[in-house]
Amino acid sequence: MATFLRSSADGLTDAAHPAGCLSVQGGLACSPENARISEILAAGRAATESALQERLSRAAEEGDLPDGMDARALARFVMALSEGHAVHAAAGASREDLQASEGRYPKILPGTVLGYRTEACDMGAVHDRIEAAPPLRPMPVAVLSSSDLDLPDPMPAPCTAGERADVARAWRDGQDALAAGIPGAEHVTVPGTSHYVQNQRPDAVIVAVREVVTRAASARPTAS
Repeated sequence: MATFLRSSADGLTDAAHPAGCLSVQGGLACSPENARISEILAAGRAATESALQERLSRAAEEGDLPDGMDARALARFVMALSEGHAVHAAAGASREDLQASEGRYPKILPGTVLGYRTEACDMGAVHDRIEAAPPLRPMPVAVLSSSDLDLPDPMPAPCTAGERADVARAWRDGQDALAAGIPGAEHVTVPGTSHYVQNQRPDAVIVAVREVVTRAASARPTAS
């Protein structure tokens, strides 16, 4: 894994081409007309993750990983590190910056972080803690909801129409509750979107971010 991440950092910061990763940067936001691009790039990332999972599964069988280590979760964890490095590289992080963080991964493997498995697996306990938490303070917040889960997604979910409807209702109820629980929050339904609002309507996300920043700035006390 260290070799994988080190090689990734070398490629992401190679001066022979623009910093970052086309598969990550190019697949984060596409218009509905170009959704196929997101699909192709996502498939490439998924293939890399699958190959990594296969190798980690073999490592677990050969005793090279701690007992009980979830190869699939670990592959996703390492890919998240690598893809995060791509974002940082595009923003100007150096090879040394990325390699410095790579050396930390053995200390933060899933399963070794206090509370990781509780948060990842015992969602009931997580929800209970959220319910028991004190109310949030007033703050400018924008909660963006999709308008129609039946619209095509860049990566369609493998579920039935009934299940999608149940999920849509649960998401809507949860988003309503989130907005209602934060004084000053605004709940906006974005037309023409399903699950990937940020991909299908990046313009709406940008507008919402700017409005939140403007509201936050206007709420600051002015110097007298």
